Amino acid sequence: MIEDEPGPPPREEGAVATAEPEEAAPASDEEAAEETIPSELAILPLKDTVIYPGMSVPLVVGRPASRRLVDAVILDTRLLGLVMQRDSTTEEPRPEDLYEVGTAAQIIKLLKFPD
Repeated sequence: MIEDEPGPPPREEGAVATAEPEEAAPASDEEAAEETIPSELAILPLKDTVIYPGMSVPLVVGRPASRRLVDAVILDTRLLGLVMQRDSTTEEPRPEDLYEVGTAAQIIKLLKFPD
């Protein structure tokens, strides 16, 4: 019988990777999420883009409302919710224009380019 070699431990869904030193591990995944992700997040609507936990991706933020949101979040917690729009042609999406499930994300770097 061949035994499977142990692989790397699975990543916790919804966990936000940080460069801070590790602290004592919480008792459960649910407690880890509660410590890392606040109960309320600013929501950034995404057009034709799905972001999964653990991904690092560049996002181009073009809408003025979205730029203001990112500017505010970068000065505070650097955390926001990324949720895809149901219709990418909607320029000012409302809550009902978004899917119900998204991903908590941390802004790692912000680059501003001239218009």
